[in-house]
Amino acid sequence: MSEHGKVRYLHLGTAWVQGSMWVKKPNEIELEYVHAHNRH
Repeated sequence: MSEHGKVRYLHLGTAWVQGSMWVKKPNEIELEYVHAHNRH
């Protein structure tokens, strides 16, 4: 996890951002985690 200004970022073992939230508004997502679905 890291913070820059008013935003807190989630990192899952890499420098890439997986999601982020506003520090003063934790219930409001600033950037949602993006994932892919495998279709068979």
